[in-house]
Amino acid sequence: MDELDLELTPLVFVYGTLKYGCSNWSWALSQEEYIGPRVTKDKYLLANRGFPYAFPHTLDIPEELLRQVQGDVFEISNARTLMRLDALEGEGWHYDRVLIQTTQDETCWMYVQNDLTMVQSCGACHQTEEGYWKWNG
Repeated sequence: MDELDLELTPLVFVYGTLKYGCSNWSWALSQEEYIGPRVTKDKYLLANRGFPYAFPHTLDIPEELLRQVQGDVFEISNARTLMRLDALEGEGWHYDRVLIQTTQDETCWMYVQNDLTMVQSCGACHQTEEGYWKWNG
């Protein structure tokens, strides 16, 4: 992680314990600007392991399991906060931080799980009335 990452976009899309008011929000994002609830433009498989994994549509996942994900967007003010998020998410070995688009055409960082074998140890997440995935933790 370097300053260039925040120059690409200072926005981060979160969908689990980092969401507004959730357990990791208070120490990781409570000092950052809360932009609001958002939905991903692309579809993912969202699975629950006590914390959620978003498996991207680029993996070999049946189409009927893919949905847009509901989460929150924050504007990150400094590299230290992004480094804290990377450490929490195990960026590069547990999750991968990738650029995504929201349905409001915002470019955001999002943490995804690219190892489809991890889905075997997961349960289902909640689907909203609109048909989006939402973490039910």
